[in-house]
Amino acid sequence: MERRITPINQYDQSIFGSPRERGYGFSNVHDVFRRTSPELVDYIAAFYGSRCAHIPDNSDATGVIVEEKTSRIVEHYAKYVSQTLQIPLEVEDISTLNGIHKGALVVPFINTTHVEQQFRSRGLEVWGLPGNVVDIHKNKADCHDLINELSIPGIETPDHRIVQIDQFNKESHKYLKDIRQQYEDTGMDDYPVGLMIRSAESDGNYGGCFVRQVDNGFTLTKNGSDEEKLLFASEEEALKAAHTYLSSTGNAYSEKEGKVVEPRVVVSRLMDLADSPGQSAVILNGDIVTLPWNGQVQEENSTACSGTTSYAPGTEYLREIHRREEVPTTEAFTKFIDASLQKFGHDKEKVNAVINVDYMIPGPREVEFQRRLKQKAGITIAEINPRFTNWTDALLFVAGANQESKSINTIMRTIDAGVYTQDKFHFPEGTDMSFARTRIAEIDHILKAERTRVLVRMIDEQHTTMGLVFSGDIAKARKELDNLASTI
Repeated sequence: MERRITPINQYDQSIFGSPRERGYGFSNVHDVFRRTSPELVDYIAAFYGSRCAHIPDNSDATGVIVEEKTSRIVEHYAKYVSQTLQIPLEVEDISTLNGIHKGALVVPFINTTHVEQQFRSRGLEVWGLPGNVVDIHKNKADCHDLINELSIPGIETPDHRIVQIDQFNKESHKYLKDIRQQYEDTGMDDYPVGLMIRSAESDGNYGGCFVRQVDNGFTLTKNGSDEEKLLFASEEEALKAAHTYLSSTGNAYSEKEGKVVEPRVVVSRLMDLADSPGQSAVILNGDIVTLPWNGQVQEENSTACSGTTSYAPGTEYLREIHRREEVPTTEAFTKFIDASLQKFGHDKEKVNAVINVDYMIPGPREVEFQRRLKQKAGITIAEINPRFTNWTDALLFVAGANQESKSINTIMRTIDAGVYTQDKFHFPEGTDMSFARTRIAEIDHILKAERTRVLVRMIDEQHTTMGLVFSGDIAKARKELDNLASTI
């Protein structure tokens, strides 16, 4: 689909609205995993807690609200991010809210009902989708039900079952039996048998797993990474291990409430997929402005998204799908957003927010399977993300680093110039990560003269990895980083 920069003046202005005295970005990773075990969410937050580029650019005083004000996070925002954006940043701790002034605009990573009430009760303005819409969209079970209820052509769920955690083993065993029977009936015995399993409150493969039948048994893959793949001799053992994993993450028993707070699991037939692009939209004073499809970057031996980039279909089949389907999926996604806001009682003219959808494009086996069922294999929905994403946050980081307004038109120009994100760029063991970040800042300072950037989002000192954003001449920027990693 051809990308056009709209001439409407509003699209040249910040998506965060008219100027105000104070504005804060809120890096609330914990609220993405609100029903996840403390151990898992702490592991995720330790790395992603310093990723926050959704900072209002229309305020006299600007800052970041963090869930845990550690010295490392404060130093990253107050020193590196502040210098990169060329604005002084205040860093406030969510546990006190003492430094957050009434009337300020707060832009959370995700605006759940809890977050919305937490800030509005203190006289603060909150930017983002209404909390009750977010609560439904982010819950896999509720969102699958909503998609089916709204019945918008082009926004459709894959074959799935919603089961209770205490019935998971029994129901999953029955589902696998049904899948085998379908493959046998259609003569598709070569189609691998498996399940994609996600806790209702899972997100981005965290709190989810895959079970696959293989030649020598069954594999269980946790968090979408083959680094956490286990082999079992029987289906029963694999499903039992999956149940144990789910019960320790997204379906964990709450000692405080005396029950499993979210007992539902979404179990889908594991399909042959050709690709899984994402698409984001910005809701701006009633207008729903969709961005072009973006690609998801996966590390070797992983199905989890570890980065994002402008969409570049790698085969003729995907190029044809892209040419044929980007416009229809865009129209369908727009209708879904509009219908969701209406259903939950919101006037879209008063909503300013971002939202994202991840699509699943069927691969050759799935296309043939559906043909034999006398059905058409269409694009289905993996998940709706009612929040900022790796992609949208990166686009705002580049805009801010280039001292440009965080507007629709700037975002479109940034996409056209090229953006690539990598959540885990590996440095040699023992690397001083603060020193490496300083060296990257020096490289970035040189490259930005030709509109090429390499920006640091987060640091994992324990595993000597960094989350990075590349823009402009991406190949050149990545080569500079590879050279640095080999000599540092």
